[in-house]
This record gives sequence, C-alpha cells and structure tokens, in this order.
Amino acid sequence: NREGKRATDKEGRFSFPARSQGSMLFGSHPGGWARVPVEKGDDNLKLGLKAWAHVIGTLVSSNGAAMSDVSLSLTMPSDWQHGEPHINFNDGTETDAQGRFQFAVAPPERLELQRLIPTGTGGWMHQMQTWFVAEAGITNDLGKVTYDTPPPPPLLDKLKQNLGL
Repeated sequence: NREGKRATDKEGRFSFPARSQGSMLFGSHPGGWARVPVEKGDDNLKLGLKAWAHVIGTLVSSNGAAMSDVSLSLTMPSDWQHGEPHINFNDGTETDAQGRFQFAVAPPERLELQRLIPTGTGGWMHQMQTWFVAEAGITNDLGKVTYDTPPPPPLLDKLKQNLGL
C-alpha cells in the first residue's frame, strides 16, 4: 500500500502519519533489512539495518535425485488474517540441472522456501518445502531440501495454533 511507504531524507530521517492499526515498521535498503515493533508515542525511533542474508540449497526428490527447473520463492510467514502485516517478496528462482537454488538477497528472518505451482490463469499457489531462520550477512546453506516434504512447524507456532492465538 503506497501510503505506508516512505523514503528517508539525506540525514536518514523519515516520518509516517499515525495509523490506528500500525504495530510494526519494516525497513528495506540495498544495505539491509529492519523490523521494529512500534508503540504509541514512539518518537525518534531508530532503525538498525541487519545485512541481507544469502540462501542456497539443493532440492531433491525423496530418493535423492536432483529436482531441476522447479520454480521457488521465499515467503515470510504471517498471520495476516489476525492483523499481522504481510510482506510479499517478488524474488523467485528456479532450480538448475543439479537441483541447486540460490537467493542473493533475503531478509534475516524466519522464512519459508515455497514451490510455486501455476494455476493456469496467470496465478499460482505455494507449497512449502522447508522453513528456516536466515542469519544476517552470511550464506545460509539449507543443504538438501526434500521436494514437498516440509519439516513440522516450529513448536511455538504449533502451541499458538493449539491455544487459538
């Protein structure tokens, strides 16, 4: 949403009009990424950018064979139906002949590697392949990721789901 987007001035300052639903501020720059919770009355908030992460791995079938020409993307999980902000990354890649993939720029956050499935009318669906926490400023090697066999969700996510949160 364009009204929620701002650029910094020459001194790195920025401002947003107050939003009743605003709870999180995201910053994106060629030098890095930031996510900062915002409390009412926060003045002079400072964003500290974390360096982008680099993500590599190999997509393989259940018998270990390389999965080539598979379209992949990264997503940041969010409970957008309950008001959490949803960040959409428009960066995708395809696996090469050896099943290898890479993302040169990824936010240092909990991410999901998704397989993109075309739906026919220009749309697509996602199928999670794995989840991980990308570390800032380094190459995050996911190793071998088994096609359409994601690991169970993190324990905290499962606990929240069981409690209805």
